[in-house]
Amino acid sequence: MYMLKYLELIKVSFLNRIDYRQELIMSFFVGIIIFAGQAVFWKAVFAENKIVNGFSFKQILVYYLFARIISEIIDSKLGFKISDIINDGKISNYMLKPVKIKTWLIFEEIGRLSIDVVIKTSIYVCLFLIFFGSIGVGLANVMLFILILLMSLIISLNLYFLVGCTAFITDNATGINYSLRRGILFLAGGLIPISFFPDFFQKIINVLPFKYMFDFPINVLTGKLGNMEIISGIGVQFIWVLVLWLMTELTLGFAIKHNQSVGI
Repeated sequence: MYMLKYLELIKVSFLNRIDYRQELIMSFFVGIIIFAGQAVFWKAVFAENKIVNGFSFKQILVYYLFARIISEIIDSKLGFKISDIINDGKISNYMLKPVKIKTWLIFEEIGRLSIDVVIKTSIYVCLFLIFFGSIGVGLANVMLFILILLMSLIISLNLYFLVGCTAFITDNATGINYSLRRGILFLAGGLIPISFFPDFFQKIINVLPFKYMFDFPINVLTGKLGNMEIISGIGVQFIWVLVLWLMTELTLGFAIKHNQSVGI
């Protein structure tokens, strides 16, 4: 019975997303245009070199294909949602619901994301196969990729939830949300593979959570990492899942107590 509440919440959010199908269609075409621009750019880069930083032209296209797919899965708008709730003074309404506010918002966001993932991923992959041929990934890598991507999603949702909680201390949470989302996308390898970054920068990124949202799952899927690198990466990913989950719990708990004390 307890899980039925969450499943129903996912269903309602899923159906609400269908009602806004024009936004869904527009975002799909924007994604296609972005990918086409990336393909043209990297075609020029690879004009004189068959291999650049360990990537062939086909491999870099596969990287950006899955970066696009992962973006649909984990580039959450949860930060905007929680900041709007706080700024509009609606947080007390959510506190009256039969589940915790964070759990409610996360499952609501999963429902919103699910339709994007199912529809867009299918079309992106089909178009890639038509224009560029096979993707070249094994079944074992796909299964491991899915497992790792689930942890990436948890990292993403908690990270963006923390970003949204900045609304407790500032009136400009929307601007902070936009800026941090772009920064996270860059540091995660969503705009350019992390292997293209300077070595000293890569060492810093290796201990931060961002890499484990985009770059790490894609490199696991495409077979660019050895077994020990995968095991080590999963370990770091799991640590960040725990750390960010705890941080969101503590932050939200403190914020709710503060709001109650001032009568919000």
